Amino acid sequence: MSAVEDRFWAKVIKLGPDECWPWTAGKNADGYGRFRLNGRTENAHRAAYLMFVGPVPDGRLVDHTCHNNSGCIMGRTCPHRACCNPAHLEPVTNKVNSTRGNNGRHNAIKTRCPKGHEYTEANTQIINSKTNGRERRCKTCAELSRLARLGRI
Repeated sequence: MSAVEDRFWAKVIKLGPDECWPWTAGKNADGYGRFRLNGRTENAHRAAYLMFVGPVPDGRLVDHTCHNNSGCIMGRTCPHRACCNPAHLEPVTNKVNSTRGNNGRHNAIKTRCPKGHEYTEANTQIINSKTNGRERRCKTCAELSRLARLGRI
């Protein structure tokens, strides 16, 4: 095992092969472990994938399969975000990642945009995004943004 791998595993609790292997060192504000690999700071689970599985295909990101349908409510305290078990990691598109687990359901039940405008049929626009699939957009926010760009508000 290389010195980098030794340094990585010193920050992980390796449990059974089917269990999550939690990251024990520094985490970002979203609860993801952070590890310096090849001169870059990576999410620890991505570093685990890169070191022990292989390169992440272009256009993909590393998803925690252990989180899917686990009943976890997500957020920065989600234990799955700290999992570094390579058997629990899978490269997926951003669309798949954002709709797996509770995240897709969480966003689907929102009734208001981040600025507080209600998502009604008249105030909601559906956008087809190459990276995220179909997204809801608040028409009121879009119009306010347009007016601000024009210097009218």
